[in-house]
Amino acid sequence: MDKIEAVIFDWNGTLHDDLEWLAYRSVVKIFETYNLSPPTLDEYRQEITASFMKFCYKYGFIPNFSGQGEDGDSKALNVIRKKYYTENGDKGNIRPDATRTVFNLRSMGIKVGIVSAEIESTLFEKLNSSDLHRLFDSQFVRAQIWGDKGPALLEMCKKLDVSPGNTIYVDDTVDGTGSAKKVGLLPIGFGNETGYNSEDRLRLVTPLVVHELSEILGLVHGINQARKG
Repeated sequence: MDKIEAVIFDWNGTLHDDLEWLAYRSVVKIFETYNLSPPTLDEYRQEITASFMKFCYKYGFIPNFSGQGEDGDSKALNVIRKKYYTENGDKGNIRPDATRTVFNLRSMGIKVGIVSAEIESTLFEKLNSSDLHRLFDSQFVRAQIWGDKGPALLEMCKKLDVSPGNTIYVDDTVDGTGSAKKVGLLPIGFGNETGYNSEDRLRLVTPLVVHELSEILGLVHGINQARKG
């Protein structure tokens, strides 16, 4: 087997630490706007998926509260979320070992990219204001990938000119790691306690879980050594 040629990163909850002050707090704001008790942070991490409305219905929202079906419900809540992010977007932080990790990967000859569900303008604003901006070519950054990330990951592999089987995708959610696994990339779960999903959930998709981004360097080295044998 060939060696690992590329590492693609998720943004929210992976490179960008925004779980508590942005992602979860926006959910609290959504529930409070409708006078509902929000789920706890632990409940959020244990149960949130890309199917956000399913999560909301479980915790108190009445289906079709907007009168426009589930799509209308989603749009109504997304207005609140976007407003919250606009007003509080500066509260998230690039993880402290992100720049060093990506720099070292590139020094090893590993190509890097980002595939994220984050709003494009928000992602680039945060990325370009950090040291990470010099390590990621904008053509290898994809934002607003909602739902199944599989097609976008394959497209990114093509842009990077690497084989999916020689590419790692690092994500803190079962949706992201699951999408990567389905299309042939090697998923690594980011199981930090400030990631969107718990480590237990991530291990249902992949046995490869790290708690700090810097651990990816050792994993890449170990995988490449194993493939040599």
